[in-house]
Amino acid sequence: MKKRGYVLLAFVAMILIVISLTSCKKHKHNFVDATCTNAKTCLECGKTEGTALGHDWEDATIDHPKRCTRCGTTEGVDLIVATFNLPTTTSGKVDLPKEVNGNPITWKSLDYTVMLDDGVVVASENTQDAVLEASLVVDGIAYKKECHIEVEPIEVDKNVYQTAYKYYSSKINPEVSKNIVLLNSNYNGCTVQYKSFTEDVITSDGVISQKAYDQDATLMIYVIKDGIAISYREDFKVVAYTVAQRTQIASSRIAEIIDQFVNGETSTLPLHFDDLDVDVIYNSNIPEFLVLDDVVLTPLVKTTVRLSVALRCETQNETSVKEHDFILENIGGTMTEEEYISHLVKYITKVELKGSINYLKLNTHNELELDYQVRTNSFGVLNLAQSSGPVVNTQYLIDTTRTDFVNQFFTDRAKSLPSQAFLDNRLYEGYQMPNEQNILWIVVHETAMTDPSHTAAALARIQNNSAFNNPGARAASWNYQVDAYSIYQSFGDDVICWHAGDGTSVGTGNANGIGIEMCVNQFGDNRATGGNYEGTITNNAKLVASLMLKYNLTLENVQRHYDFSGKECPSYMIRTNRWQEFLAMVQKEYLIQKYLNGANIEWQLKTGAYQTTEEVLARYFATGANGLYYNLPVDTQVNIDLKVVVTKDGKVYQASSVVRLFPDEAVDK
Repeated sequence: MKKRGYVLLAFVAMILIVISLTSCKKHKHNFVDATCTNAKTCLECGKTEGTALGHDWEDATIDHPKRCTRCGTTEGVDLIVATFNLPTTTSGKVDLPKEVNGNPITWKSLDYTVMLDDGVVVASENTQDAVLEASLVVDGIAYKKECHIEVEPIEVDKNVYQTAYKYYSSKINPEVSKNIVLLNSNYNGCTVQYKSFTEDVITSDGVISQKAYDQDATLMIYVIKDGIAISYREDFKVVAYTVAQRTQIASSRIAEIIDQFVNGETSTLPLHFDDLDVDVIYNSNIPEFLVLDDVVLTPLVKTTVRLSVALRCETQNETSVKEHDFILENIGGTMTEEEYISHLVKYITKVELKGSINYLKLNTHNELELDYQVRTNSFGVLNLAQSSGPVVNTQYLIDTTRTDFVNQFFTDRAKSLPSQAFLDNRLYEGYQMPNEQNILWIVVHETAMTDPSHTAAALARIQNNSAFNNPGARAASWNYQVDAYSIYQSFGDDVICWHAGDGTSVGTGNANGIGIEMCVNQFGDNRATGGNYEGTITNNAKLVASLMLKYNLTLENVQRHYDFSGKECPSYMIRTNRWQEFLAMVQKEYLIQKYLNGANIEWQLKTGAYQTTEEVLARYFATGANGLYYNLPVDTQVNIDLKVVVTKDGKVYQASSVVRLFPDEAVDK
């Protein structure tokens, strides 16, 4: 009978559930709102939707524990302490209780012009309201309470305080670059407390935080006698790091960051340390290793990357560069060529226009040389990249098979293969010659010829004339000469020219190199058509990149005249510490010529006033060589919308950016 009764009850329950469900389907659910602990629920059938709201906790205070604003549920103890037995008024130091029921109290003044954290009052001729905040933790829950005490007027002997103040402030100078040693010993019957109101610049313990710029700092000195303080304000400047300090600090960071990249802990590398204003320039023997703002492009197959990192900090009057070398194993093989090109196309639209003016001085030989270089906002380089290598003019190319030379300043034997021992020692163990022509080096020079007339064409004519018409000419030669508007070739790449100053033994810059002279001719009367150093080095980067591709060379093979003979050449690059920057230009050109070779590249420029590329270029730029344009001076900022559309192998890649033209700042004339 009992079992039959259970079955009957279950049957009745099932009938009721069916009726309930049928009713809900017919008349819709009768939901009640969700609560902190329960989801939205139907009163008829018990169906739920969503989840419980969860508690909306309000922080605990000393007057009430942690509690939910929705349902009133509380957590923690109900600790109610109204006054801590504090006085309502005072004319001297207040003894603040240190604990409640065995729980330590931390006190903080909310107005340091009236009272300090430990109850010391600040003397004043007026009645003031001291506001203190008490904090304590009970069973893991933090409690706070605000307390008010009226501080009566207080008179003190200011001379006693003033004498002590002079002692305590004696270590604080108007400008500081190191942590301040704050004196804390008793002096003239007084003690002292320090409080910083610029904690991000200097702490209350005197520890400074230098940055790449000067910072204003304020430190309050509270001289205390018999529980009464007088405050003294010290305003001073925390001076910026020197450029040498900035690069040194950046150097201490970069090795750790490189390790993180190799270990897969980060996928990016910094191009700039903002807090130090230090640029980070990367150059790799594998040009495909390229560091961009948001991604590091790596070779399409895994390889060993020999990475050089230059940390560069520059002001108008000072430059500091520190260089580091790293070997990165098994880098690459994670990106398709299409992905690589997509990032590359975005990269070539990022443009910052910076020109330069080279200021010269007479050296001890009464020759003009670079004194210093000033970067300007005008006559910077807009590189509208092309899908092929640069145009090289061979009008003055010297035929070395001729027999009518009056002055032969080159070696007519072919370039020879260096020994493996030489390659192992000069580059790295196991290095193999990259081409059959035995071209190992591209050697970069600067002409030191500053006259506006000493252009690339003029130098090519001089070499040609010296060979056939000037028997007393200097015994020196080079393969190419470059300026901002042209590239001229004087000798074939296979010819051994005399330019590196290291003889013609196998493996030298002469015997196995290609020499390139960059013009440093001044701009003369017209900057828009005269010499442009920034245009010259960019144009040369195009030439160097094309030779690297032609002879299977890497950036390891691109060297300075200085690297072979110790001569300060290319002088301007060395004196301005811009060699690594130049190599980065070469790398960019290499990637453009390799991966966009044969592509259709369409550049589109427009502003609010000019809607075609031709109009924008005619209005704001002078024309250089090989897709280079140099921005003309402007009186007000101009924003140019730039877009590139690249079509290669049936795929279309697009990218856009904004090119900004700024007025020049005042520079010495």
